[in-house]
Amino acid sequence: MNFDNRKSFLSEQNFPSRETMTDEKEEEVIEALPDKFRDKLDEKDSLEKKIKDFNRDVKIVLDSGEEYMVKMNGGDIGDPYIPEDKEASNDADIVISSDIETLEGLLNDEIGVMQAYAKNRISIDAPLTDMLKFRKLL
Repeated sequence: MNFDNRKSFLSEQNFPSRETMTDEKEEEVIEALPDKFRDKLDEKDSLEKKIKDFNRDVKIVLDSGEEYMVKMNGGDIGDPYIPEDKEASNDADIVISSDIETLEGLLNDEIGVMQAYAKNRISIDAPLTDMLKFRKLL
């Protein structure tokens, strides 16, 4: 098979576009957030006690432009959702901005929060006390 034939063969295949693959990966990582947070809470009893009264709205802004909201109530985290009203999501208590690979690395303990922060791969906009509590969940 010469180059032209391979190029034609590949263009005829129904491979998902990079954009579709990124969207699927984002959904997969975002949907896994509550379980990952709960796992971290189960691992550390002291952490669960510290955030039992932690009731916050968390906004996650990805570099793709997608925004997700998550509600934390009484030490539990709700399912992520895409806010219908973008203006209302501006009232979030904590805003995390990152790319999906960094967020996934944080959730899988492949990268630390401080390391990601030092490399400008994550930004957390929150009051200092909230930031200190929340970073332990990442």
